[in-house]
Amino acid sequence: MSAFKTVQDALVAALLLAPQITGSRVYAGRARPMPEEHASDINVSIESISGQQMTVTGGPVLWSVVYGLELRARGTASVDAMAALDPVLDAAYARIVATEPPAGVNGWVLTPRARIDIEEAATPIASMTLALDVQLRTDAGTLTLAP
Repeated sequence: MSAFKTVQDALVAALLLAPQITGSRVYAGRARPMPEEHASDINVSIESISGQQMTVTGGPVLWSVVYGLELRARGTASVDAMAALDPVLDAAYARIVATEPPAGVNGWVLTPRARIDIEEAATPIASMTLALDVQLRTDAGTLTLAP
């Protein structure tokens, strides 16, 4: 499994730990409309990947990967969408900050930058995307995490 997928799977698993933040509605790499019956969900995706070869002859590669954690919550007639999103944001942020990165990850930082969107619908949906900057290394000729 590639280093990129390994980290993405670790993020999804962390967000699904009990107590669950959004029930079982944590997705990997899927941009899809939130079904009307769901109050919230989280989508984990890879936003960008860049690498730096360590030697000309094909040595290890250092990677910088940005994962996006899109948090979405549905408002109601009495609760605005941002107020509905706030507990999801708080719980997801705390969960990721408390999670140890997978073995082989040199570091990860939950970057305090976010994009907020409000989608007007019968019930408005607020979404916020957090960025997780991950530094990792793969050995020559492979995309698996280096120990």
